[in-house]
Amino acid sequence: VRVVGDVTVPDGGRLEILAGTKVLIADQDASKAGRDKGSVEIVVRGQLLVQGSTERPVLMTLESASADAEKDSTEAIELRLQWHGITLLPSGDAAKNRDHVRGLHLEHAKAGIRIPDGDPLIEDCVFRHCTLGIDIGVVWIQGKFVTTAGCGPAGPEIRRCRFTSGYTGVCACASAVPVVELCVFHKLRNGVSSHRPDLVYYLAEPGPTVSHCIFH
Repeated sequence: VRVVGDVTVPDGGRLEILAGTKVLIADQDASKAGRDKGSVEIVVRGQLLVQGSTERPVLMTLESASADAEKDSTEAIELRLQWHGITLLPSGDAAKNRDHVRGLHLEHAKAGIRIPDGDPLIEDCVFRHCTLGIDIGVVWIQGKFVTTAGCGPAGPEIRRCRFTSGYTGVCACASAVPVVELCVFHKLRNGVSSHRPDLVYYLAEPGPTVSHCIFH
């Protein structure tokens, strides 16, 4: 699947991505719309179901990076542009339509998954070459980070995920209370933190719960 412009899943809608799907993201946003006019963003106001597996993951990556991967040019891949990433906004019926992201390999995003509110389940995923792997608690609107009204403190469950070659693996800000279990953090500036490039955002207590993770 090629994505050349922004994608929005409306409230009440559902986007399902089946195991083995490869999603190639254009380097630039052809629609020049959304919060980020220059890069593609996926905004989910309804429900997102990613149904990948260890044997057949779902891959989301820049189209140009995919081409370089076939040429085995690791250096070229690391220097590529980034797309905006996925933003999961709380739906009108969040309790019934919980976002579930499983077996996703997401690459080259400014923030792989943004969760300003709500409690999606994210498991068995890989975030590679993303500035922020998962960004929780705030969203960037009109030149500043703000929280959004909805389900209360953002409390996603993040299990058995790998974060590699980025700035911060799990960035938790404001009243975020994620649960991070059995994850691996590799070649990052920060593993679980409120740090983002050139900015440290506030984090209220009690903050993240982190257990049985590996940092190296």
